[in-house]
Amino acid sequence: MTRTTATAMLVMAAGLVGRPARAQPCRFLGGVAVRVANDGTVAADVGVNDVGGRLRLGRRVTVAPGATVRGDEVSIGSASVVPAVEANALHAPKASVASVGAPALPLEDPFCPIPALECGGPRVEVRRGESVGPLAPGAYGAVVVRNGGTLRLGAGRYRVCSLDAGRGAAIDAVGPGETTLDVVGDVRLANGSRLAPLAGVQPPTVNVGGGRVKVGADADVGAFLSAPRARVAIGRNAVFAGAACGERLETGWRTALACGTAAPGTTTSTTDSTTTTTSTTTTTTTTSTTTTSTTPPTTTTTEAPTTTTETPTTTSTTTTTLAPECGNGLPEPGEECDDGDADPNDGCTNACTVCGNEVVTAPESCDDGNLLLDDNCPEDCRIEQCEETPQPVQTITVVSSRPDLTAIRLLLDYPDGRVALPGGPGPDSPAGTFTDVAGDLVAFDVEHAVRLVVSVPFTFDTTTVLRASFLGCAGAPLPAAADYRCLVVDASDENFQTVDGVTCTVTIP
Repeated sequence: MTRTTATAMLVMAAGLVGRPARAQPCRFLGGVAVRVANDGTVAADVGVNDVGGRLRLGRRVTVAPGATVRGDEVSIGSASVVPAVEANALHAPKASVASVGAPALPLEDPFCPIPALECGGPRVEVRRGESVGPLAPGAYGAVVVRNGGTLRLGAGRYRVCSLDAGRGAAIDAVGPGETTLDVVGDVRLANGSRLAPLAGVQPPTVNVGGGRVKVGADADVGAFLSAPRARVAIGRNAVFAGAACGERLETGWRTALACGTAAPGTTTSTTDSTTTTTSTTTTTTTTSTTTTSTTPPTTTTTEAPTTTTETPTTTSTTTTTLAPECGNGLPEPGEECDDGDADPNDGCTNACTVCGNEVVTAPESCDDGNLLLDDNCPEDCRIEQCEETPQPVQTITVVSSRPDLTAIRLLLDYPDGRVALPGGPGPDSPAGTFTDVAGDLVAFDVEHAVRLVVSVPFTFDTTTVLRASFLGCAGAPLPAAADYRCLVVDASDENFQTVDGVTCTVTIP
């Protein structure tokens, strides 16, 4: 896949490439906040809609001629180049700003409108490396495209409960005509994924009712996105061609935002809009006296708008059957999946059950239809039981990789089943659970991990973010430091600009 360069994006915004036939705004808006990180390129209007909103551009951000930055309070980092700013309060002492005016707020009223959303129907899952579609328009449950998989969408309206694309996965609008994707819940596009039209096809419209839209690093997106209640996070080196609005809009380093005309990446593909792709799993069952090949009716069939393919069922007689062997890479009767590896977080657990299908099967304790780590059901669909000790038995220290931060938001994934936080799930953990905090703290426990936000008016001036005390679990050994996982969601520096590359670690005194 060939990525569109930032220079090409600037050419689009300058009007040298035609825009799509339908009228769509060429803008990236946040309701209350927008942050564009260092070295970004912006070839579209960018702004914060509400009175009191804050817009921050990092260092060395380039805004194309003809584009305007708008917001109540605007801060622009050093060496950034901006042709026009409309702000009631502007802080840009080391940036190049050609013209300054006053904004008319709110920028849009109503802001970021979407239609009433609904979903409900069969779950759609594209397996790893598989290509499926075009999927028929209609109502579906969770839509999951595993790593390296491709799902093609024809023209029409798709109403889905959630959308989750793995690493290197692709969701392609193949047309002809307009594609609309209504997502009731959240959207996650992992690193290197794509949600875009094929060459010559107009970008899809994506309406999101959930609270989170996450676009991973190096992703390609060509879409008109409306997510009025969501935090829209676009990862580093990602390309987003089209338009987007959300309650909050944030980008990583070196992202490119531009108007949309066609797919941001160059894709060579042959698409037959009336072809149905059918994936059939054939299982070989070994018996004590004979070897019988059986094709069970566990076939995944995708129907095209005008063609329906029926998968025949082959019936055979089997004598004594051996128990299935989980981990041999061969899905057998009694197994929901078998990918032949020991990674429980890739959608197939180490007990060969499918994690992320919204059906709780042993040894799962939950299944919310996705593989996200930072929600109430972890990425392996298991929250281990714990008979808590009455008093804390272990204190850990969370350390960041740099001290010159004003805020850090992180996820501390602790080994449930071996330790627990006092008080149960939710916010407002009891006093004493967190000590030596570098600033103001907001904490929310989701039983297998805790979300933490620490902020100060200036900088931490220390790498020690906080210390956390955990209860033990009766009969379970205490974990080592390596059993904890600390993941930085985002962080800001002394200029209140988002910085990438910040990491955190756990130590045990």
